[in-house]
Amino acid sequence: RTGPIYFVKPGSLHGALLTAAGARNAVEGAVQGAPIMSIEEILRLDPDAILILVANDELPPEARDQFLADFRSLPTLRAVRDNRVRVLNGSILLVTGPRVLVVIDRVADLLRDMGLLGRTDHVESNP
Repeated sequence: RTGPIYFVKPGSLHGALLTAAGARNAVEGAVQGAPIMSIEEILRLDPDAILILVANDELPPEARDQFLADFRSLPTLRAVRDNRVRVLNGSILLVTGPRVLVVIDRVADLLRDMGLLGRTDHVESNP
């Protein structure tokens, strides 16, 4: 992995977005400080799925592939073994108004694609 692993804090806008989309964040409870975790911590959490959130509208295929490769280099993760690592990109990921409903739909579509919608699975993200 080439950089820190960021995650969505429970109770944040994006944490509420995950819940509204039908997911449960792998990180539970109050989190103090920056939302950064170690490789050891993500291995301990062993999420069912990983959503990599990238706020760029234009994401070159090479960049998308690198984000995916970073996590696929951890083959013991359940999300990797089950091919449930996805990239969601777009500046819309930064909205805080009514358009957040579009993001909820996009996350729900990814969950549905991974066969997780309606289940209480862990989803980890990397903004």
